[in-house]
Amino acid sequence: MDVAKKLSKELLRQDFAGECHDTALLECYKNMARGYAVMENALAVLSDMRADVSHIYCGGFADTLALKPGLVGETCCSIWEEPILQLVHPDDLKRKYVQELQFFHFVRRQPKGRRGDYCCMSRLRMKAALGHYMPVMHRICYVPSPADGSMWLTLCLYTPLILDVPVSGLVSDTVTGQVYALEEQTGLSILSARERQDTSAY
Repeated sequence: MDVAKKLSKELLRQDFAGECHDTALLECYKNMARGYAVMENALAVLSDMRADVSHIYCGGFADTLALKPGLVGETCCSIWEEPILQLVHPDDLKRKYVQELQFFHFVRRQPKGRRGDYCCMSRLRMKAALGHYMPVMHRICYVPSPADGSMWLTLCLYTPLILDVPVSGLVSDTVTGQVYALEEQTGLSILSARERQDTSAY
């Protein structure tokens, strides 16, 4: 199983409790994602792991990547934002999946009341409108379910890279300000021997 499939399986097969989540609360988080797109000119993606859908909001940065801006929101029938991911350099996309799997395991080990307090930051290369790859900051955080503490929603933000971030990525505690290195060897330790071999090139 490749890393992307492994990550999808773990995200989508969480033990979600109850019949459904509060639709008003979901709308609140969708409005927050739209706000990030407006205020930061970001590409903001809110993915719902329970429903296996994504809501994409494109701020001004979309023009730089030749994506159509749209703050109303585009819904994709997958937790993966394919119109955006197809612009990521293939090597960086593989690394992104490894880092997100590692971050998921890191957050899942935290107390339920603290799982929404962490953000993972990484550096990607994405194809710009003129055809060249440009450095991009990718941030991801989870919104735990108030019912069971599972990672219900994921917020991903894509903006131009203006501060240096190591290729291996960083985790920030957004409450205390502490920053942790996202150790590559720790990320690889949750993979099988075959998967580690497949990722050795990047």
